[in-house]
Amino acid sequence: MQINLSELISAISSVAAFVTAIIVFFTLLEMIRQRQSSYKPDLVCKSTQFYVSADVTGTLQYTISTEDNGDKGDRNRRYPQGRIFNIGLGSAKSLNLTWRFDHERAIEDVKRLNLELGLSLFVKDNILTIKGKSGGNYINLANAYLQNIDYILPVSITNKPVSIDIPFSYVHLLSIYSIFQIYNDSGNPLNFLSSFPHIWLTIKFKDVGGRIYKKKYGVNARYQYIGRGGGDDRISKNIKFGIFIEFEEL
Repeated sequence: MQINLSELISAISSVAAFVTAIIVFFTLLEMIRQRQSSYKPDLVCKSTQFYVSADVTGTLQYTISTEDNGDKGDRNRRYPQGRIFNIGLGSAKSLNLTWRFDHERAIEDVKRLNLELGLSLFVKDNILTIKGKSGGNYINLANAYLQNIDYILPVSITNKPVSIDIPFSYVHLLSIYSIFQIYNDSGNPLNFLSSFPHIWLTIKFKDVGGRIYKKKYGVNARYQYIGRGGGDDRISKNIKFGIFIEFEEL
């Protein structure tokens, strides 16, 4: 079978056109990927800390602060917040944050340690009540584990993070649990938090093109320090400690 020159040239041209089409196809795919990456946000949750000062003189009074001098004035008595940075190239929008925390188990764990301090803990009508002889805290649990953020710009535009509230129920119950463990001298203080219910955070968000992303974080708590004062008498103790909160991407 003989193939003349024109047929050979036509075949070579067809192969060349096919190869060119493949090259163009993969070039377009790469351009699409690059365009998508230019839209892609990348969220990072930064660690935070808070400090607790407790007066355990016959009853329990405690303060929570983001500064290590919260017992010296009201100006620093704020609740701890996480911080989100967007280190990606594109903006994140329509962020939905969902916390998962078993506060019922945490309440039971605290109650098992509440031996002498007359603290009442219960949930009624979605209100967590933490009540002592000298007052109390009332935390609304309805939608307490849900937060929404409109958008987060990339750090290339602004390096200011967006703050997120760590659920008050978690902060208060973790603080009281720690106070009771320290007060009761319940073994090695460094191991106290290992048995406390953990908390998780899920963030769903979109890029500017509408593509949906999801990130999950485990929240780890550990002590920065623990201090005790007021002598050896169990009915006269002052307790101070700092707790470091770290977000671990899962």
